[in-house]
Amino acid sequence: MQRGLNSLVTTMSNRARTTRCAPKGVALLMVLGLIMVITVLTLGFLARSSTELANGYNMGLRMQMDQAAVSGLEHARGLVLNRPQGMSNGYWAGATGQQLDAAGDDYYDVNVVADASDHCTYTITCEAYRLEDGERVGRSRLAAELRLDPCIALWLGTAVAVPSGVTIQGDSYCGGDLTNAGTLAGDVFAAGTFTGSNPTGRINSAVAQPPVEWPDLTVNRYDPSYRIDQTAYYPPSVGDYEHSTGSFGPYGSNPAGVRCRTGDGRLPGSVDIAGSLVVDGALTVGGLDNTITAVTDHPALLVDGDLVIEPGGALTVNGLAAVKGSVKVSADQGILSVVGGLYATQNLVETAQDISGNGLAGSVYGAASWSPSGGKVSGALQLDGVDDFVDCSDDASFGIPDRITLAAWIKTEDAGNGEHNPFITKGDRSYALKHNADNNIEFFIYDPVHAWKWVKYPVTSAFNGQWRHVAGTYDGSDLRLYIDGVEQVSSPYVGTINNQGYPVYIGSNADETGRFYQGAIDEVRIYSRALDAGEILQLYSSPHLAGDTTDLRVRYCFDEAGGTVTVTADPAAAGVILWNWDGATSTWQEEFWGQAGGAFFKTVQRD
Repeated sequence: MQRGLNSLVTTMSNRARTTRCAPKGVALLMVLGLIMVITVLTLGFLARSSTELANGYNMGLRMQMDQAAVSGLEHARGLVLNRPQGMSNGYWAGATGQQLDAAGDDYYDVNVVADASDHCTYTITCEAYRLEDGERVGRSRLAAELRLDPCIALWLGTAVAVPSGVTIQGDSYCGGDLTNAGTLAGDVFAAGTFTGSNPTGRINSAVAQPPVEWPDLTVNRYDPSYRIDQTAYYPPSVGDYEHSTGSFGPYGSNPAGVRCRTGDGRLPGSVDIAGSLVVDGALTVGGLDNTITAVTDHPALLVDGDLVIEPGGALTVNGLAAVKGSVKVSADQGILSVVGGLYATQNLVETAQDISGNGLAGSVYGAASWSPSGGKVSGALQLDGVDDFVDCSDDASFGIPDRITLAAWIKTEDAGNGEHNPFITKGDRSYALKHNADNNIEFFIYDPVHAWKWVKYPVTSAFNGQWRHVAGTYDGSDLRLYIDGVEQVSSPYVGTINNQGYPVYIGSNADETGRFYQGAIDEVRIYSRALDAGEILQLYSSPHLAGDTTDLRVRYCFDEAGGTVTVTADPAAAGVILWNWDGATSTWQEEFWGQAGGAFFKTVQRD
């Protein structure tokens, strides 16, 4: 362009010299016009350059602010997942004036709001900006939905058959095979296989490690003292087995509201604890209106044995419930509600009520189904012949030495019913009442000297699908087998009954774990004496009557409708701070444990 301008100037000058008749003012005007053209072209070039530079600066600033806003979202994700201590509402709610570089001029503000209906979801907004002379420039505002995943609401250390009355809002983990008859509204992680009705989320079976580890909580973290920072606090002891009714909460020298019980304990109803209940033994819950609400950073309930909900008992837990044994909920209107997390090293089972007065509740395994109006008398228990049974325990009262009665109403689904399908057994070397593969009803005792002694009675297809009463007795002289109240066969024998170290099972055999009964069962009774013919007839003709209860060891009516267990994941309520001694610094150091193993952004959009 410059060469063209020079040529134009030269030509115009030559014309001015050769045209002597032209006035001098014309040449001057031509030069001025040329200068104006050059100026206009130059200014346009400079304007375009300035615009391009400004656009480049703005684009760079926007990218930097976008990156800062994304960093703010990740900041929130980390602190929601690993909640700092002392959050008044249980989770990090955000902050203003945050910086990635303390020496810079770039800032971001973060706001976090938990979903009130879904405790695993959070709405996060982040605005990033640059401060120039106190004014915010280059703003970038992002809104995101954060989902904690996985977030384990129910954690069980062994294989489990989830009963129908169980509802889990959140993810579940079990340390073995999982059979589901309940409602699992979340993902399922199992160390073994998964069978049963499907959960609403994914099935992740055969996981090598639990997605969230068991919290390192032990009784000695709270009894005789617990830590908050460098200060030790000494909570009160609950001296009586049965806890007092009323309300209990934190106070100056016990800011976490901890209450400790050495040995087994019981909540009788109308107990309201704002704090933690720590039990160095089993905890039994009876009555209504038992509530435990954790103080932030502490568990609500820590039990070193089993957690047992009695018939008609109800317990509400707001926070983390950690149980070193099993969770046993009565199928007779037992209620357990947890908002936070329920973690047990063993199992979750329903229990059948023993109405003999001896308190030998049976633990129902395999998700056996309750039939409240389908029994011989009111309800019955339906066993599937695959893995359903009732564990009645190995209580000392079942070690019956020489006289016994076993009785039950049965409704067999298959007349043959397979190999050694048991109704009532104490292993294979004590006593049993069962249905054999040779289509016989058999009652036997095992003498430690002379081995098995039995009586058998062949059954017909009339047994299939019909309620029949079966009973076996031994009076020290004779074994007798009764069908529908009538003695069918007897055999003389004088001896004793071996006490094998196995629990009494209904529907299975603890000594032969592959044997199961398929069908319904009702009105199971065990006596440590031999009922006579008249008493057996009464059990048949009037099964609803108690009769003579002398030496009655256990009675199961199986009239229950099933218990209710509801667990809702709430990481803000379940998270705890564990204080550990650091020998290198000679100080107590905090460690956060939460039920969420990860988190992801479901949506991110410019706001």
